[in-house]
Amino acid sequence: MVVGHRADEIVSGLEGTGIEPVFNSRYQEGMLTSVQCGVAAAPADTDWLVIALGDQPELDPGVLRTLLVEAEREGADAAGARILVPSHAGRRGHPLLIHKTLRPEIGALDPEVGLRGLMQRYPETIRHVLMATDTVLLDLDTPEDYRRALDRAATQQT
Repeated sequence: MVVGHRADEIVSGLEGTGIEPVFNSRYQEGMLTSVQCGVAAAPADTDWLVIALGDQPELDPGVLRTLLVEAEREGADAAGARILVPSHAGRRGHPLLIHKTLRPEIGALDPEVGLRGLMQRYPETIRHVLMATDTVLLDLDTPEDYRRALDRAATQQT
């Protein structure tokens, strides 16, 4: 897990989980620097990289399992799709799976453009994996997003 802002608080919450924190000293430059940091820290024998958002509270483990099954179908050499994107109702979501062959390109991306630049450069390698759940679309970017997530959680508990 890549950490930056308030890293000490996050790392203390990870104790005992087996999750290895990786500190991004450039976190203030934008989200892509965290992606680049995590990609650089991944073991060299990693075939597929999972790019998950830290502000996606309803991330369903089943979504990741589905993406990994689809990645397995693509094969280890990723001659076909090299970017797997969960989609719902015609919209792209998260987490992304990106094949290791794109590691050097991720490292060279401009933080101003982000992963969008990679997707624009290789649209033929993107495979949308349809998901029944809309949780792939939900993240918390604004206070309003947070309020909606609280309302949604309250509704699901009743």
